[in-house]
Amino acid sequence: MIESKYWKEDLKILVKDLSPKRNPKRISGKALAVMEKRIVICFLIIRKLMEAKSKLTQAIYKYKDIITYYPVKADARITKLNDIFLERHYDLDSPREKKVDIRFICNQLIHNEIFFLVRDENRNYYNVLVCSEYEQRKALYEISIETISKILLVVADNKQESIIYTFDDRLGDYVISSK
Repeated sequence: MIESKYWKEDLKILVKDLSPKRNPKRISGKALAVMEKRIVICFLIIRKLMEAKSKLTQAIYKYKDIITYYPVKADARITKLNDIFLERHYDLDSPREKKVDIRFICNQLIHNEIFFLVRDENRNYYNVLVCSEYEQRKALYEISIETISKILLVVADNKQESIIYTFDDRLGDYVISSK
């Protein structure tokens, strides 16, 4: 059993660190890699809390948000040696939108084959270009930092009012849900 309160604290800390700054410093490649790692770890935390079943309410499992995606080009031949050439493989001139749940976003970030943390002209974090190995031959996803922060806060602030334990004879175990 995990105590979700302490796991959720990391989510709020990351939101603060991702938020726009007035005059952000230049950062090194190492600092960028550390931020990428922190994003992945926070979404691992979210997935762990979701899989625990009793740590989050049903609202989290039902939560959806809109993200942008770029479809793979018909003639794309994506391999492990050339997957960084985004403009060659994805139709970056034809962004589309898709409504996805938190689990989908977790899977893209946790199982990423492609992961680029993008900063804007003011050097603030802007979005993440990402796709899992499973999705890379379908689309490249653009998840805004605003969306990432919103999800982190929704999960961090999620409080259960009650936990329901229902014994399932077929499973021989309890099914747990939260309200």
